[in-house]
Amino acid sequence: MAWYRTGTVTVTNNSNVVTGTGTAWVDAVSIGETFLGPDSQVYEITSIVSGTSLRVSPNYKGPTAANQSYAVMPTQSYIRDLAAQAAELVNSYATARDTAGKGKFAAGTVAAPSLRATADEDTGVNLPGGNVLEFITGGAVRATLNSAGVMNFSVSPTAPTPAAGANNTAIQTTAGSLLQMKQYGLGQERFGDVASGYPKVLPGSIGNGSPTTFITAEAADSQASGNAPVSGEAFSGVSVSRGLRPVQLGVSGAGAGASAWYRGYTTQGSVLADWKRLADLNSPAFTGAPSAPNLRLTNSLTSNANTLDYYEEGTFTPTLVGTTAAGTNTYAINAGRYTRIGGVVFWTAVIELSSTSGMAGQLRLNGLPFSVANARVARGAVTIGYYSNLSDTAAYDFRAFHNVAAATVDFLKRAVGGTTSGAFPSSEVGNTSQIYLSGHYEV
Repeated sequence: MAWYRTGTVTVTNNSNVVTGTGTAWVDAVSIGETFLGPDSQVYEITSIVSGTSLRVSPNYKGPTAANQSYAVMPTQSYIRDLAAQAAELVNSYATARDTAGKGKFAAGTVAAPSLRATADEDTGVNLPGGNVLEFITGGAVRATLNSAGVMNFSVSPTAPTPAAGANNTAIQTTAGSLLQMKQYGLGQERFGDVASGYPKVLPGSIGNGSPTTFITAEAADSQASGNAPVSGEAFSGVSVSRGLRPVQLGVSGAGAGASAWYRGYTTQGSVLADWKRLADLNSPAFTGAPSAPNLRLTNSLTSNANTLDYYEEGTFTPTLVGTTAAGTNTYAINAGRYTRIGGVVFWTAVIELSSTSGMAGQLRLNGLPFSVANARVARGAVTIGYYSNLSDTAAYDFRAFHNVAAATVDFLKRAVGGTTSGAFPSSEVGNTSQIYLSGHYEV
């Protein structure tokens, strides 16, 4: 290994300190190597303080001098070279160890994805960040997998080539092509066209008699009798045979007006019977979605203002309150039932208190199942069938009425023999009061 002579040195007589200028002793010199001084004497290097300062032994014997030439003779070059090379190797692979060595790859580009082959630099998987994977071929993103696990494709499909010409019987043999519109019944406007260009016999026979065949529009016309479905191009169907008893099924009309029809033979293999209408194709028999029946309790054959179109039974929870202060009540029983027929509600209620507190103002019942219509004629009537444990009712009639545009009943009292009624005070209700009542009103 070559001696180290870079830079100059300054030495002092009888001193072990050597100061360098332009030197790099930390990287180029090792302890134990030989220092050849300006006085042509050799000294052992005992310490490397910095790149420009070291110590020698014995102390420098020559005269003090500055900016002098010198040399360092290596005595362990192979070991030092090996250590330097090992350090370089470790440094060169440190990045790989901390990234690809741990399965961590830097974000790439479409031209150089994160994972790619040496022979195909622009094809692979890119890791752009943001919880996204990009699949790249030929320098273009073909698909992206996002953080939700949804795959988005960027490939533009090639439209298939239709069969040449407009011949419905032409067969397209080119790979990747689709059947031409109207070919073999796909997209047909007329069932008759299919029947005229398609084998009349279906694959296999449904029964053990005549084969199953298509019925064209023209055939339906020619075979139909006086009770025929819609004629012409609006009919299509099949003729099905089970033994010697064939039957014909068909669809007549189009869209919302389409209906299903059938007919058989009056005698075996002889005269066809009249067509019979099964149902409209949009009826529950085919859609599976039945509609609510229209009770139609009226003399009119069509729906009108007198049609009964609503019926409901149920329960409700009546409560007593004061109109000024609702108060707090607990109940042994507070239950109600109702029946609504059309626009009229019939109801009954039972209220038995176990305690009451804080009610003020007129006594009111809350909780009717529907609001009363906003018309005085809609009030109907309220009947109080039984009551007990109400204060100061001995000389009064206990009455009630429906409030319009509300689901409530207000209570009244009128002096026996009197002509006017007043509000029944909620304060006259006691802890064990009981009221049974019923009524009807319009909604």
